Amino acid sequence: MPSLSVEYEGLPDIRVEAELWSQLYYLRQNELMSESRFLWFLKERGVPASGVIDGEPGDFVKRGWLDCDQYRDDGSPLFHPFRFFPVLRLLDRFDLRIAKIASLNPEGYIRVATWALKHVPSEEECRKLATEWNRVVDLATLLEPIYWPRIVSQERGSPYLSAEEVTRLRRTFRKRCIAVVRNLDPALWRRVHECLLFDAHRLDENSRLYVLLRVGDWSSRSNLKGKLSGAMWLRHMAEVVRRGFEEAFNQSWSEEYDLSNGWYTGAKERVFGSERPLDDAMRTKPFMARDFGLFTGSSVRWYVEGDTEYYAFLEVLQEPGIYGIELINLRGEIANRKGSTSMRLEALLSQDRQTRRFSMISLDRDVAENRRFVRRQISEGNLVGGVSLYEPDFEFANFSIEELVELVAQMDEAMGVSGAPIREATYSGVKGAKALEEVYKSVSLSGSPLKGERWGRTLGRYGSQNTERKDGSQRPMIRQLYAAMWSWSSNYVSHCKHFTLDLDTFENVSRSKSE
Repeated sequence: MPSLSVEYEGLPDIRVEAELWSQLYYLRQNELMSESRFLWFLKERGVPASGVIDGEPGDFVKRGWLDCDQYRDDGSPLFHPFRFFPVLRLLDRFDLRIAKIASLNPEGYIRVATWALKHVPSEEECRKLATEWNRVVDLATLLEPIYWPRIVSQERGSPYLSAEEVTRLRRTFRKRCIAVVRNLDPALWRRVHECLLFDAHRLDENSRLYVLLRVGDWSSRSNLKGKLSGAMWLRHMAEVVRRGFEEAFNQSWSEEYDLSNGWYTGAKERVFGSERPLDDAMRTKPFMARDFGLFTGSSVRWYVEGDTEYYAFLEVLQEPGIYGIELINLRGEIANRKGSTSMRLEALLSQDRQTRRFSMISLDRDVAENRRFVRRQISEGNLVGGVSLYEPDFEFANFSIEELVELVAQMDEAMGVSGAPIREATYSGVKGAKALEEVYKSVSLSGSPLKGERWGRTLGRYGSQNTERKDGSQRPMIRQLYAAMWSWSSNYVSHCKHFTLDLDTFENVSRSKSE
């Protein structure tokens, strides 16, 4: 990286465009600050030694170290927020760090800082460097009315002009600005952009956090304090410069989180959901929220066969939304061949694809219509996630006949009737839930059906307390629960790219193997 003295060398004077500068009065998106407000802004952005003495920005202006953006009628200067950049570089260059004098009393604080200002190596050298730094800000403030609204997702009007007048002025201003940029050296300014990112990185290295903030809400972002906020403003300043040159020269520069540009092919899309996360903020938002564990919507829709399965899983999860799970009860209507239900489910699966939400389906394998429906959705690329077809059904895939009989007996006893007839009945040849229910109805004294909420919650409670079957294997329902609960941490794009569902087994397999 070049030394501080040549980082920003050879920049042209943009302020010769006097007409454009006068139009900024009506179009600028950030309000100009008085000296006192600017001092507070510096301090809140973590700029070292800001607020040393009242009027320091004005002193810098008199020395030729800091340009102001406008003068009040009383002659006092006003500053754009971007002007904190030259102050940052000046104080960093001459080592006036607040940490070295923070322990002094106010008088000593001012004395040491004033002494430091008087002993800079060369006033002329300082002015030369500051001129370059201020010219960076000049271009950024010129481009700010055009590109700032995209950064903050809002546009500030003018109290002096009507909406129609602002629209016309903004249109001509944009054309003139792009013409100015086309007369600049893109290679030189691309290096300036890189140096701005380096300066931001020196303030705060959390570039991925910056992406989260950048695609987040401006009202919260604008209230940030400290070096993180300072780095954010530097990156915002760099972004308006980048966008100006990208539009003027039809180029693509590195975005403001990307200091090294060392990403391998496809990595950005996997992490951010897009190769250009700042240009595609809406696509990036859910990826960053998921990356930071802040995802609050459903990350998976879990479609289950009927009431028994629905209440079994609801008993275990209690509040599915906490885990990003949306549990949907199909009520056995696919098996009953109700066309409206199949179409509704197909529409929901398509919606899942559009919102990059995983889909999980749990159905009974002994129903041929279930298998046909799932196979069709896989073939049409409409199902991304997982499929569990219980063999032969939910109850017998997860529990042994001995466990089911005991649970049925206990359920009757909980209703105040004897469970003995249940335990003493013969179950030879019973290999499915329907057959079990027939025996139950013939011997039970309760007369209640062996399905629905009570039965489902009984199975869910027992399964969650006893996660393994007698052979030591994990119950399929528990494996599904874990898969659903951890879907929020899975990368949807990466999953689509590398995995698909097998048409015969319905298991997730590598795309390379399936092809």
